[in-house]
Amino acid sequence: MSPPNQKPDITPTSRGDQSTLPEQVTTESELQQQAWELLEFTNVRALLAERTRFFMSREMAIKAEPLLHMEDVERLQEETAQAVLMLSTVGDIGLAGTRDPRTVLRRAAIDGMLTGEEIVSILFLLDSIWTARNTVVSMKGKAPLLEEIASDIPNMRDL
Repeated sequence: MSPPNQKPDITPTSRGDQSTLPEQVTTESELQQQAWELLEFTNVRALLAERTRFFMSREMAIKAEPLLHMEDVERLQEETAQAVLMLSTVGDIGLAGTRDPRTVLRRAAIDGMLTGEEIVSILFLLDSIWTARNTVVSMKGKAPLLEEIASDIPNMRDL
């Protein structure tokens, strides 16, 4: 037992044993959440989403979370560098202004009627995606991470 005037030792051991820490210490995920709030990450996401030009990019920006592992950060930084190179080389890849087809496709899936404009909008989206894919592939090794993503886009031109 400690003498009455001596404070107990509350420093963690070198093994990382947290059992001697005071109760007010929060968990790692709570600390991360507090850091994200302090950095106004919600506002950062909103600013990023405002600058997107493709509906799926906007959704990705809104749902983005900070990365915690250096390998993930480095991979996405390289992906971004390749995207900047591609855009500076070939310009816009043609996805801007395409409409989100999911509501129309859900209606079609339950045998709903589509207007001619809706059908043309879906065909325009499919053509835009295929054109974007071909633009990325045309980089021929200069953007391998983007080419890997683009290679997963199926050919739906026969639709």
